[in-house]
Amino acid sequence: MVVGLLIAAGVVIVVLVALLFLRPAGPPPAPPPPPAKVEAPPSPPKAAPQPAAPAPAPAPAPAPPAPEPPKPAPEAQAPNLKEHLTLVLNSMRDARLNKNIIELMNCYSATFPALEEKRRETLKAWELYDYTNMVYSIDEAQSLDPDNAVAKVTWYVDFRNRRTGEFLSATQNYQVRFAKELGLWRIRSLEEIE
Repeated sequence: MVVGLLIAAGVVIVVLVALLFLRPAGPPPAPPPPPAKVEAPPSPPKAAPQPAAPAPAPAPAPAPPAPEPPKPAPEAQAPNLKEHLTLVLNSMRDARLNKNIIELMNCYSATFPALEEKRRETLKAWELYDYTNMVYSIDEAQSLDPDNAVAKVTWYVDFRNRRTGEFLSATQNYQVRFAKELGLWRIRSLEEIE
């Protein structure tokens, strides 16, 4: 037991010596000052009642409206016809490559001749062939009136015979008549040309 007390006393002495050497030199730091009390700003003095203001002067006459900027020429206002027709042909290409009959039929006008026959022919062709690539060019595009246009379109088509696996290519030229229906261009008729 005496040995335990001697060990405990030694540990206490070592701790006290360590504290003595680790203590910073000089007087202990002063405690931080208390935060300054912030007073509310004094309220503004109450203003003496003002005499009634004289009646306002009549409002000046409004300035004449600014002149309208000049309108662009009609051909600058209308978007490029070729761009609109490109949207239709892009949809047609995507529908054929993805075998999406609904999207493809939306490219045709409701007045397209033999529309239902076109649908059946397309579905039969899809049973026989897979389209692997379709590229087109619009060789000429002409507006007939605001809702009708005609274009010469050349299609370059790569396809694979599903039965034989044979790859084939074809080039087809068409005169395509477009009609605007409910604000969208659609194919009204197709005529293959040489």
